[in-house]
Amino acid sequence: MQLSSLLTVALLPLAALATPVPQDADVVSPSELFKRRTPTTCSIVRAAVNCRSGPSTKYSAKKKLSKGSSHSFVCVVSGECITLDGSTNCGWHYSLSAGCYVNGHYTSSQCTLDPQAPPPYDAEMEKGPLLLLIAGANGDATIFQQIAVPLSEHFTVVAYDRRGFSRSELQGPQNYETRLATDADDARRLIEHLSKTPAIVFGSSSGAVVALTLLIRHPSAVRALIAHEPPAVNLLAEAEALQWRTFFNDVYDVYREEGVKNGMQKFVAGVLTREEAEHLRARSSSGDAPERSAANIQYWFEHEVRQYTSADLDVGVLKNLADRLILAAGMPRATVSRIGRIKLCRRSLGWIFWNYQGAI
Repeated sequence: MQLSSLLTVALLPLAALATPVPQDADVVSPSELFKRRTPTTCSIVRAAVNCRSGPSTKYSAKKKLSKGSSHSFVCVVSGECITLDGSTNCGWHYSLSAGCYVNGHYTSSQCTLDPQAPPPYDAEMEKGPLLLLIAGANGDATIFQQIAVPLSEHFTVVAYDRRGFSRSELQGPQNYETRLATDADDARRLIEHLSKTPAIVFGSSSGAVVALTLLIRHPSAVRALIAHEPPAVNLLAEAEALQWRTFFNDVYDVYREEGVKNGMQKFVAGVLTREEAEHLRARSSSGDAPERSAANIQYWFEHEVRQYTSADLDVGVLKNLADRLILAAGMPRATVSRIGRIKLCRRSLGWIFWNYQGAI
């Protein structure tokens, strides 16, 4: 069963779990699926920024934006098309070397997002409770694109590129020692930005680890959580957990010594069945642009393949929140070893477990 089918079956019965999201003016529905929106607070980091009316004109003194000043226009990194109303139709193509379009002006400014602002997100705003979808290893919201439309009949569906992936470009130094906590805090800020009530959260793979961390750190933000195949090996018996930590460390070593391709081959051979591997290759070949996908994979190798799989999740807190937590897994054949491992966690912790026939 495809991940989209799992989402449909698993999430539709949860439609009555939360109050519908208020139709606040700040979270107006985009006119089409997955239109880019960003926080509305930024600061100028250059001493002064010259603006011009378009990409073919010379710099002029139409407007000066001083260092340290704040402005109300939507702000993203240099080179992206932005306007005051959140639309993406600027009327001309942008250039990475030239700058951004800002409400009729063209500027080469580099902006830093407010550290307390929610991450950029994509949304299909229809009706029903807020459903936040957290992507796994590729960190990219578009993995949920096909399922977002049918789910939007019952939910306000929101997905986002996790910090450091795809369009969520990093701004300034990052503390990678606390990256998982920051990832969870990003999700919490987004929920609070969009809704006055807790959200239903779905996380897959690494995204499931983020979602579990969100539940542990910010339980008031989560009404219900579906964790789809979280690779949280420290929840296993120590002997098996050690085997998996060693495996993921070996995967990282192969990546560093032999490159992304060989590192990914070792990873796939160790965690996926042949059918799942073929499905992953087919999906990858029709997904992101090659350069975007490659950057995401490399970022995942550096900051997640060892760190997120070996995260120490607070089992005591999770036990106390078991009524909000559902573990889910796809199963292409009658028996798959990882399903047994997840069931073991379920038996010891008292979690609800949903098992689906079919590939993830």
